[in-house]
Amino acid sequence: MKPLDELLIAWRDGSIGPDELKELERLLAEPGSRERLFEEFLVTATIAEALKVDTKAPQVPRASQRKKSARLPSRPWGYWAAAAVVLLAAGAVYLYATAQTTRGFEIVAGAALVDQKKNGPIGEKSVVVCEGNTSVTIRFPDGSTMDLAPSGSTVMHRRGVELSAGKASFQVQKVKPGDEAFFVHTAAGSVTVVGTEFSVELQPKGQSTKGGTDMKGAAIIMAVTVLTGTVSVEFDGSHYALSMGQSRAFGEDKETTAALPEGLKGFKGTVNGQVVSVDKDSFVLKMTSTKAGLNEKEVVVVTKDVKDMPELQAKDSVYAMVSEVEGKLVATKVIKAKSTKQPTGDR
Repeated sequence: MKPLDELLIAWRDGSIGPDELKELERLLAEPGSRERLFEEFLVTATIAEALKVDTKAPQVPRASQRKKSARLPSRPWGYWAAAAVVLLAAGAVYLYATAQTTRGFEIVAGAALVDQKKNGPIGEKSVVVCEGNTSVTIRFPDGSTMDLAPSGSTVMHRRGVELSAGKASFQVQKVKPGDEAFFVHTAAGSVTVVGTEFSVELQPKGQSTKGGTDMKGAAIIMAVTVLTGTVSVEFDGSHYALSMGQSRAFGEDKETTAALPEGLKGFKGTVNGQVVSVDKDSFVLKMTSTKAGLNEKEVVVVTKDVKDMPELQAKDSVYAMVSEVEGKLVATKVIKAKSTKQPTGDR
C-alpha cells in the first residue's frame, strides 16, 4: 500500500482507487495515524512556507547550490505544495475529530432547566428538567441523543441517565465490544444498551400519567418500548431482553390484570397456551382451551416450585401441570410446546 501522504494526494486529485480509499479511511480512523498525520502537516507546512519565500532569497554561489540540491527531496516541488494543502486539510480534520471526542453535552432543541438555570451548561451529574410544553433534545458527548418529555426530570451522566420522572426516548450510538454500555437507571429498574432506539417512561402505579409526578417513595411502573435493536432490562432481581417492536410495563400488578377465571377455581390438571410475559417466579399465559369461556383468557402461572424450569420468553407455546391455590395457578411442571412430551394428569 502507498504511504499516507501519497494516498492523500491521490484523494485530492480524484485518482484514488476503491482499495486505496478504504486504506485511507482505515488510517484516518486510527488516533495514532491522525496524530502522525498532524505532525507531518506541521513539517510540510513549514517546507511550503519556505518554498514560498525562496524566490526572494539572495543568490548563493553555485557550489553551495549544488551542495544543497543534493540534499533536496527527489520529488517535484509541486508535490510538496500539494501535500502541504492536503495535509493542511487533514490537520483540520484531525483537530475537528479531537474536538468531537472531547465535546460535552448540548441542548439541540427545546428548553430545559439545567441545575435550575434555563438552558444552562450540562455537566456530569447535572439535573435536567424539561420546561414548557414540548420535549427537549439533548446530545451526549458520543453523539447519542435523548428526547425528554415535558415535566420529565433526569440526572445526566456521560454514558447514561438517572430518570427521576416522566418519559425519555433515546437514540444510542453503537459502541465497540468492550466499551461502556449506555444505561438508564430508575427507581423501578434499569435498562442498558449498546446501540438502539428506545423509550422509558415512569408512571405511578394504578394510574396512566405522563410524568410530572414525584416518584420518590411511590409505587411506580417502568414502561419500556424498543423501536430498533435490543435492550437489557434489570427489574426486581431478574434480567429481561426486549427486542425491536416489543414493549413491556415492569411493576404492573399481573395478579390484578390477569385474574383467575371462575372456570379454574379448584382446578387441577394441564393448561396450555402462549406466553405473554415472564417474571422471576411466574409467567402470564394466554390460554388455549376447549372449555367454554377459557379460550384467550390470560392467567398467571406461578413457577417457583417447578424443577427443570425451561427458559421462557414472550410468544412461546407451553403446556403446564397446575393446581389452583388461593386464586393462583401454581405449576409443578412446564414444558415448551416444541417438545413432543406433554404433562399428564387429571383434567
